Amino acid sequence: MPIIASAKSSTFSSASAWSLATGVELRAIDRWQELENGTGHALPKTYLQALEALVESEKQKAAALAIAEEKRIQLDESKQWYTIKRVAFANGLNWKELEWRKLKNAGDKPCKKVFDANFPLGVNAYHQSAWEEVYPELDLPDNDYSKDTALVLGVVR
Repeated sequence: MPIIASAKSSTFSSASAWSLATGVELRAIDRWQELENGTGHALPKTYLQALEALVESEKQKAAALAIAEEKRIQLDESKQWYTIKRVAFANGLNWKELEWRKLKNAGDKPCKKVFDANFPLGVNAYHQSAWEEVYPELDLPDNDYSKDTALVLGVVR
């Protein structure tokens, strides 16, 4: 029986070698049966089947590109929305100093509810136009932020 070194300790174990070999063998047998039964990804047998597979893959690719474009548009739009917490943080203010009622009544778009780690029901995000109308003196933060910062500050997705 072969002897190998365990990755978690410096001891040698023939049991580790047996379980490793058994796992590899089982995966190889499963794949072999998959190929024999034709349940895996089978190659087309005729030219017509190959063309049909190509058309199907192109349809899937077009659908994926359409979804990606839709998500890109949503992401671009989400960069126009800001939470009170995020703007206050960017301007060195306490978020309680900003009046949400003024923001809610200002602008041409209603507020959106967004995730915030500190508030289970989420927080409101207000459109850029509302911020510019109510608080023109405040700087709106850049939208180049990491995923972790976005979660902490409650950014629209």
